[in-house]
Amino acid sequence: MYLNITPNFKNQHASIHLKQLNCFFLKKSIVLLSYLILCFFLLCATSKAFGESKSDKTARPILHSSPKPSQGKQSYIYRTKLGDTPESVAFDFLENAASQRMRHQFYAHNRLLVADKGKRISVNHPLTIPVAWMFLKPVNAVIVHASGQVKMSQKSIEKHFFDIPSGSQVVAEDAVIRTGTDGFVVVQLPDGSTLSITPQSELVLSALRQYASSDIFKINLYLNQGRVESSVKPLTHQASDYSIRSRRLTTGVRGTQFNVSEPANGNATSEVLEGSVSLADAAKNSKLIPKGFGSVVANDRASDLIALLEPPVWKCAKGEQNILNALPVVFKLQPTHVHVGVFLPETGMQVSEYSSLRLSGSDLPAGFYKVVVRGIDENGLRGYGSFQTILIKDVSEPSIKTWVFEESIKTWRLEESGIKVIKKYLCEAS
Repeated sequence: MYLNITPNFKNQHASIHLKQLNCFFLKKSIVLLSYLILCFFLLCATSKAFGESKSDKTARPILHSSPKPSQGKQSYIYRTKLGDTPESVAFDFLENAASQRMRHQFYAHNRLLVADKGKRISVNHPLTIPVAWMFLKPVNAVIVHASGQVKMSQKSIEKHFFDIPSGSQVVAEDAVIRTGTDGFVVVQLPDGSTLSITPQSELVLSALRQYASSDIFKINLYLNQGRVESSVKPLTHQASDYSIRSRRLTTGVRGTQFNVSEPANGNATSEVLEGSVSLADAAKNSKLIPKGFGSVVANDRASDLIALLEPPVWKCAKGEQNILNALPVVFKLQPTHVHVGVFLPETGMQVSEYSSLRLSGSDLPAGFYKVVVRGIDENGLRGYGSFQTILIKDVSEPSIKTWVFEESIKTWRLEESGIKVIKKYLCEAS
């Protein structure tokens, strides 16, 4: 009797194949399960970092690589200070800093992790802030000098004018400053620029704004009538805006010395002494006025560039010192069409203006002054100025002369009543 011990290879092969298939699916299941667990933990970590909640379904995860800013976007570079964090900088500069999405966008723009928003940043680290994201805040100007008939209104619409008291006066946005026939005002603007308002003028401070705590300013002025002379501090950023508008022209500058006039009768003018000015007339024609040129706006159209007159040449008259015992005094100057301004030498600011060559009145106390003479051409454009220093003595007090040795220059000087006597001459200009 024989036993059949031949193995059933067919059934054995099927069993092995089934085991291999089960292992395959088991491995795939393990991989899939591991992937799902990993995604779950990543989602939890992301949600915690971004502070997501059911009430804030719009929050999106940020990228930690800096996105490319759009073409021509203007940005401000902020250098961090001691104690700055990403979140504190965001609240200091961003207009919509209360929005979590805006803050996250700011972090991403500077490759900062949201998880590090409360950590201090190293000092002097550059952060880029698009100007379009920054908030504008109102700032004030200061009247540093006012003489003669000067009035001011806090609002351009209401125009309730009152006399400006002596001393410095803070001026807010939308204020109106009006000068009389002998009025003169010097205004210190928030960006450090100075503005002189001449007699019979009316100026509106249309916009006095600053972008957050940056050095970017928006200063827009409107000249209803008269003349203003500007010494503009060089603008440090291309987004800064300094402009003066009038009924017939608009000027925009980037750091310069220039003048704008809008007389009640006559043509509007603009003169550029330093830098350059962009001028647009009422007909929307624009041109760039470089240093040493001016333009006249007649019938709402700006003229071609006109060269400004050179400064008058002073021809000294022997025997006449520039020490005046009293006013009035008459200067021998040519040509006859001249403009005379009197300046304080310590600050360089103009304190009075005269349309003739006669200095008179009691508005000039004893002391040193710089006298500038500018020629005026047939178009009404004022040219460059020529300066001389004078001393007006107070004859009501006794004169005390004292010789004082100056160690720095190894020489003696003569002081009279405590005022240094400068040996110069009153001169003729031509």
